[in-house]
Amino acid sequence: MTEKSWIAIKKGSKEDTPSTKKVQKSGLSALKGIVLDQKKREITQVTYELNGVWKGAFKVSNTQYDTLSVPGAGAIASEGLPEIPLEGIFVAVPNGATNFEVKIIQKKMQAIPGAWQLKPAPKPITEKEYLAGKEEYRPKKDVYDSDKEFPGKDFELLGLKHLEGIPVVHLIVYLAQYKPLSKSLSVVETMTIEVSYDVPPQKDAVPRTRSVRPMLSDLILDFDNVHELTTDNNRDANGSMGAAPHTFAVPDTRSESLKHGLTLHEPVNEIIHIPILKQTDIISEYVIITTPELTAAVQPCSTQNQAGPTMLR
Repeated sequence: MTEKSWIAIKKGSKEDTPSTKKVQKSGLSALKGIVLDQKKREITQVTYELNGVWKGAFKVSNTQYDTLSVPGAGAIASEGLPEIPLEGIFVAVPNGATNFEVKIIQKKMQAIPGAWQLKPAPKPITEKEYLAGKEEYRPKKDVYDSDKEFPGKDFELLGLKHLEGIPVVHLIVYLAQYKPLSKSLSVVETMTIEVSYDVPPQKDAVPRTRSVRPMLSDLILDFDNVHELTTDNNRDANGSMGAAPHTFAVPDTRSESLKHGLTLHEPVNEIIHIPILKQTDIISEYVIITTPELTAAVQPCSTQNQAGPTMLR
């Protein structure tokens, strides 16, 4: 592995500067002080700006590959596919929102000079195999023998989730497009993503919300409006706390329906809800991953909690 070099995408960006995410238009902000008597369509727009990327080199046997990485981002990890940088983002939406639709309303790409031979993701191996130097890099021929842009899409919608009681739309944003045969590469300079959704009318009874700022709030785009909306809407005309529309209550993960209307960039059949930790009456599920040598040591942990299903590997 040779030393990496920094390629500034935004003029003057310093080395290792993470990408910037800005909320341009907030559907949550538009709901402040409003009591809906019928369904309303709202949108939230988020602009993603790339500051720079790292270019490196990686040699496997007699083959020299290029590497591309973005500070704070991950990469495609499916075996044999080019390691295109990607980043997950969480966009806050109102409680009870349905019929989500995501689209790109503005995108600017920047071509990166040079002939790029992007490194493929390695075959998954055990730690023992890794230490023995048994890593394998086998480029998928149907991708590397083509000049079709890869991944050929800007994002994936993973569905509606809850982070510490806050409903969020989870997106994976792809930060580059690669043409293997021509060895050309372009990265996202800016991209504006629009998330639209239906907001339900106010119900007679709305659960009381927590006023504690979630630990994961820094990961949630538009969280400030979530916090303000929750606080404002929980106060009545006399300034006291009470029920209000479109507040953010802790969901009952045992009975909450997984059926939400979604219009997806690509077909996604499952919507995953993350249980809220440290809440009473929530049946938890967990997995213990260990080596065969440590199975006996962790066995007591797999049998202590009988409230819900457990698994030991």
